[in-house]
Amino acid sequence: MSLNLLEIVEKADDIHHLIINGESKDPDSDLKYIAEKIKEIQSVVYQLANIYNSCKYITKNKNVPNILPSLDEWTRVSGKYNSPKLVSRESAPKMIVKSCDVDDIKDVPNTNLYFVRNIGQFALRINNVVFRGNVGDIFAHVFGAKKTAKLRQVTHCNNYSKCVRNGVLCNFYHDPLKLLVLSSKKFETQRRNFTNSSWLYAPTKEGCRSLGNGSSAHTDINLPQHDEQLFRDQCIHQLLLALSTPSSGS
Repeated sequence: MSLNLLEIVEKADDIHHLIINGESKDPDSDLKYIAEKIKEIQSVVYQLANIYNSCKYITKNKNVPNILPSLDEWTRVSGKYNSPKLVSRESAPKMIVKSCDVDDIKDVPNTNLYFVRNIGQFALRINNVVFRGNVGDIFAHVFGAKKTAKLRQVTHCNNYSKCVRNGVLCNFYHDPLKLLVLSSKKFETQRRNFTNSSWLYAPTKEGCRSLGNGSSAHTDINLPQHDEQLFRDQCIHQLLLALSTPSSGS
């Protein structure tokens, strides 16, 4: 329904007034409008009744499967929340993403940012791709240096089982979601950090960003050193900073 219930009633009152006073220009069309709204309201009432009965049943009968109508069933009732059709569009030369078309910037729906308590990370899902993480630190990195003592939690640990067994996390980064699967022990959530060189677009240089230039993205994405997880971690890092700026209204 594009109108709320009060607006529908007011519209019906206007039609009623026009018809009883012989002022309606198209009575058949006006009657059709009211009949359509009756069907829409009946459909919503039916869904609300299902939700009420399901909630009542679950409340009185613990440990039963959730029999609530699915979100998709509900969104089919409300035109406002119907999912727009996904369309494949070129984001960069030969690079395709799926998106929903809208007519105006004001038609873009709000997307909430979430905080996942059991892993201590912010998260959001776009096109069924989950971006999660926190704001990390950025360490200066000297090119050619084999080791930088101050670097910590920059690259993923390659021996989670040993760290979990010892009960102490090493200086590498440990994904809290993976730790949650491997151990019942509660570890403090780590923030993934980065080297400043990992933000520099230089596809031929090890340790730098291999993806970032629009015109060559379709070939850069296949480079061996491309780290998809690093790219996503940097995305959520930047997004959180952008959302925390005064102009974002935070």
